[in-house]
Amino acid sequence: MRMFARLFVLVLVAGILVPTFMLWDATGRKGFTALPNPNFEQMQKSDGSLSGLFGEEAAPAQAPIDNSFRFGLLPAGVGPEAMSVAMVGGPAILLGLMAFCRGKKVCPKKG
Repeated sequence: MRMFARLFVLVLVAGILVPTFMLWDATGRKGFTALPNPNFEQMQKSDGSLSGLFGEEAAPAQAPIDNSFRFGLLPAGVGPEAMSVAMVGGPAILLGLMAFCRGKKVCPKKG
């Protein structure tokens, strides 16, 4: 029975960790979670709209701001940005460690 329970927990932990790392890989393997920001999108659309008003040459094209969803390794704040590989996978790993180390003596007795 104990072997079946440990195998079940192992499958459960793998079932949580594998899709978590697949999502992290699919969204760009970034360090921190990022969500799309509507303010950045509006800034990019209006970028360069004032060029030519003051007799100046057009400003050189700037690199666009990456305004896409990224599932990061670490949380980027409180709220929706808190979802990350560490926040999803951490409890799963802790559950697995508790299942496999349960009942084993970690510290030897003194004396």
